[in-house]
Amino acid sequence: MDFWSKFPENFQRSVIKKLDYKSRCRLRKCSKLDQSLVDSCPVFLDRVDIQPRPGNLMYFGIGEYENCEELLCDKDCEMEDTIQDFLLIFKNSNSKLKTLDITHHNYRLHPEALNVYIPSLLYSMRSTTYRLKIEELSIGNYSEMININFLNLLKSMDPCTLKCLSIRKFPTQTPEIWKEIVETEQWKNLKVIQISEKTSVKLDYFLHTDRFCIYIDSLSAEECWRCIQKYLENPFPLHSFFQVFTSQELIMEEIFAKFNVKPKDDPVERRCRFRKCSKLDKILVDSCPVVLEHVNFEPRLGSQVYFSIEEELIHEHCGVAQKVLKDFLLIFKNPKSKIKKLSIAHFNFQRQPDAVNDFVMSLFAEMESFYTPNFLLKIEKLAFHWGEIRETVFLELFKKLDSKVFRSIFLRKFPIKMQELMMELVETEQWKNLKEIRLQEKLTIPLERIQPVNVLIVTFHSLSAESVWGYVKKFRSTPSPLQSFFQISTSQNLPIEEILASFDDPVRNDPLSNSDAQVKHTQRFQLSWSPKLILVVKIGSRRVKGTICRKNCPEEDFDALEEILVQEIV
Repeated sequence: MDFWSKFPENFQRSVIKKLDYKSRCRLRKCSKLDQSLVDSCPVFLDRVDIQPRPGNLMYFGIGEYENCEELLCDKDCEMEDTIQDFLLIFKNSNSKLKTLDITHHNYRLHPEALNVYIPSLLYSMRSTTYRLKIEELSIGNYSEMININFLNLLKSMDPCTLKCLSIRKFPTQTPEIWKEIVETEQWKNLKVIQISEKTSVKLDYFLHTDRFCIYIDSLSAEECWRCIQKYLENPFPLHSFFQVFTSQELIMEEIFAKFNVKPKDDPVERRCRFRKCSKLDKILVDSCPVVLEHVNFEPRLGSQVYFSIEEELIHEHCGVAQKVLKDFLLIFKNPKSKIKKLSIAHFNFQRQPDAVNDFVMSLFAEMESFYTPNFLLKIEKLAFHWGEIRETVFLELFKKLDSKVFRSIFLRKFPIKMQELMMELVETEQWKNLKEIRLQEKLTIPLERIQPVNVLIVTFHSLSAESVWGYVKKFRSTPSPLQSFFQISTSQNLPIEEILASFDDPVRNDPLSNSDAQVKHTQRFQLSWSPKLILVVKIGSRRVKGTICRKNCPEEDFDALEEILVQEIV
């Protein structure tokens, strides 16, 4: 490394700033001078995942800033080693982490794991004078943490940086500790709070945020009015919202009396009531098609199903599956009626692993009793969130969607693993007619079996140069709307040199002005079907992204559609 030490320090710093985090750590071990030099350069990371494992082990994963699919660290190690690796990120006081995700899957086997880890982490920080610069703290999947540890963890973070708090299960609230939590600068500066399980925290402690989603036991008319009034009186940014779920049913008459406004009638209930007046009215209602923006289902405890129509929440109720599904299927009484988006979310899937399967099978049974065997659901987009669904049940549900209407699918977890069922899926008309595919979990479907679509976001374990270039060629030759894009990520490094060698155009690195350091090559392809548009393809170590852009505005167009999709609450 003698040649390296001869370079000017400013040049060395410039090089270090372009290195990924793993390379920085390697350089840091070369000498004390290199260690000092690396520590003087702040690092910006997208996320860190910490998960307690059996045998006093901890999983530790790091994702690079602006490129979270590229894991720079992915290992199980001793608890003390995890703490040292984590604190090393903040060796420079200006270093920043976008998301810290602490998830404890085996909490029943090791209920005290986090209550050992968090105090050990804070003890190791006792000699530091800075606070951790973390934008979002996420504690997920039934992590058990006593409230004093949560309070101390919150206090260890920089209040000017922490903006988002997402908790699956809030620690048991001791009144004294809770009062201290809400009085911290960290809590007061939060902009987003999401607590998935029921909490006894008062609603008033969330009203300073731009967005919050909570589940509480009950909500009085006065509390409801204070919440709405707060949002009416303050200049909150665009897309600000609040969402409050309650165990006890809201008394609508009291709420509207408090508002001193006339309640807006439920159009779904109104149609259903009118439909019951006479046979003539029934025929008349059924002859008028209805188009709904968003319908949502959530299996709940006790065989209950939550059903809502999300256009200004014009209809919602929770009941037994059979009653809920009858109301749902009434929507399709007119063959021209359709739903633009159907969401299915099951947050208690660990306690009720078969709830979604039971719900979907009930849907099939009700469809058979309501309609003819060839009846298909006219749904444009299917979004399946948390939960477990069997391969055969998902495939049958997929086939029940009208291929002439169905255009988009979003899945957090792709349920089909068997090769035979997978091939059966991709041969369906529903799959072939898709225009948007967004799948978060690693796929085992060959990339070659995915047709060019307007939006593609998928992840694979690894890909060959032939597979990557094959998809780019198909996408380039297929006429697509402006800002259509594909984003293909992998767990293993891509063979970049082999991909470039496959190009049928001269290889030319022509980066956009807003390109980040993770992009290794940017190619601009001409399109045979449009003289005004180009395909811009960025290739990184573990990600390939291509977007249809205007020739004169590629920087403006490249990420435009993805930014809209990120803002969408799927």
